[in-house]
Amino acid sequence: MCNTPLRYVLGQPGMRKRVVCQVDLFAAEGPMPTKIAEANEWDKDIRSSSRARLNTRMELDLQVIAQAARRLAARLPSELQNAPDVIALTRMRCESAVDVVHLIYRSKRYETRSKDYGFSRLSMREHGASGCADMTQTLNAPRWLQRDVNALVRRACGSST
Repeated sequence: MCNTPLRYVLGQPGMRKRVVCQVDLFAAEGPMPTKIAEANEWDKDIRSSSRARLNTRMELDLQVIAQAARRLAARLPSELQNAPDVIALTRMRCESAVDVVHLIYRSKRYETRSKDYGFSRLSMREHGASGCADMTQTLNAPRWLQRDVNALVRRACGSST
């Protein structure tokens, strides 16, 4: 089961640009299993990863719909702007810009199916160090550093300037 709190995070009030870092403990890709235990683990990984990606896609699609609804409502004649359907659409949660950084944890060879509930001190330290290294690498990547944040905001808000 995916318990990524993306809906909760995006549901917080405010219209500022947001960067959401989401860590997925399950990878949908990996070596072909050769044993029943590996196949069971892979099945769990694929199901959980697919659920996380579906939830993320749905939340981001809702943002696109809400942004489009606001842009369309702003173009309507004033006598239509107070129609119940228009009001309902413009009340949808609408972020000015959201970047979702989706990191996928790669299991260690010695980890088993318990990786989603194994919270020993050692595993938590390893996960923390791995996450810190991944975030440092991600946030220093040219693709991240060179993105045009202002263009993202203009696109989200429907502005041409």
